[in-house]
Amino acid sequence: MGEESTMAEISSETLAQRRALFEAITGKSGVDVSGQSGNIAGMLHTVYGTTRNGKQVVDTREAAKRLGVSQRTVQRWVSGQNKPVGDHLKALQKRSRQAVTTKRGRERAVKRSAAAQAVKGDGVRVEVSGMQGPKDYARDRRSGQKLSPDEYQALLEAYAAGGDNGALDFLQAVYSEKYVDNWEFGAVNSFRINGLSAVDRADPRAL
Repeated sequence: MGEESTMAEISSETLAQRRALFEAITGKSGVDVSGQSGNIAGMLHTVYGTTRNGKQVVDTREAAKRLGVSQRTVQRWVSGQNKPVGDHLKALQKRSRQAVTTKRGRERAVKRSAAAQAVKGDGVRVEVSGMQGPKDYARDRRSGQKLSPDEYQALLEAYAAGGDNGALDFLQAVYSEKYVDNWEFGAVNSFRINGLSAVDRADPRAL
């Protein structure tokens, strides 16, 4: 089976993790990656969301072109005045799902958010909540890890190539090298990427 799975095979925990990582990696919020939702604005933000003047908006011109409707029609969808139906709804659901389940979709999402995710200074801090820890000693906890600009870029590339598993496998290797051997992640319920604080920059410890 390919990267896409039927909705019947996807648990609510998996969907929550997909959304958490997608939002952190892309810098978006309020997305919907389920592939069967009626959350039109959420799906539009997933596929066509961008940042303008520090505000998250839907690129209604691109959405209209890709979905084969007028820009005004998409604007009505975003505002909730109207909703897509039939083939237009199916196309939007499919593309919102593929944004996280296919390599092409993830590459596009990461590229679209490149400006919002630009790394400055010393890098970023990744914070993960969920089941994690050294092998055979995982528990529900929160951890944080500093990433250099190169490591952060590698994380984005790992996510684009391999999705959640790719990103978490990369982080497991980083944690194991910098903090505790054989660090493993189970189900993730929260994932955040932030700039480094003054404390982070001064603290040489990994976690």
